[in-house]
Amino acid sequence: MGKAEEEARKIIHSAEEEARRIVDEAYRLKQQEIVKEKEKVVKEVNYEARIAEARLKARMLIAEAKSNMLKMLESSVREYLDRLNPQQRERSLSSLMKEAVRALLEDLGAGSEIVVYVSGADLETARKVAGVISTELGIRIDIRELNISGGVIASSLDGSVIVDNSYEARLKKIIKASLSEISREVFGL
Repeated sequence: MGKAEEEARKIIHSAEEEARRIVDEAYRLKQQEIVKEKEKVVKEVNYEARIAEARLKARMLIAEAKSNMLKMLESSVREYLDRLNPQQRERSLSSLMKEAVRALLEDLGAGSEIVVYVSGADLETARKVAGVISTELGIRIDIRELNISGGVIASSLDGSVIVDNSYEARLKKIIKASLSEISREVFGL
């Protein structure tokens, strides 16, 4: 997956550059807003309230820039995932399914029946992958369709234990885990 990883890195690098540009612009606007408000405040009586208002506006600008950057990053990753070739998609599906099934077996025990939900586009590939995993682990895996973009959601037969390895869940988990690092790197916070 060297070429795919390189393409992903380029997409992420491009998104980070755009985010930095957006943040720089937000910071510049923040500074302009603060300067404008300071000039007004010097002429007016309500100095503290004006400063607080300017700071609030500045924080709102930065929060909006962060939100836009995260949306852009998420969109770039989704586009990349949508463009995976069939071999990459099968490797991804296999890896995510094995991880989810093994996690379920830790909770449920060997010999359990597992239901794996996949996108409609992945049904045939998932059945093939599930056959290999079923044989390897000596379990029964029932493949079903669900409206997800990719990856798998695996559960016990009764649905009491679920492992969400869908692309959506994985992306949210990565963004949440990376949020403080992104804030530090991109926004200097």
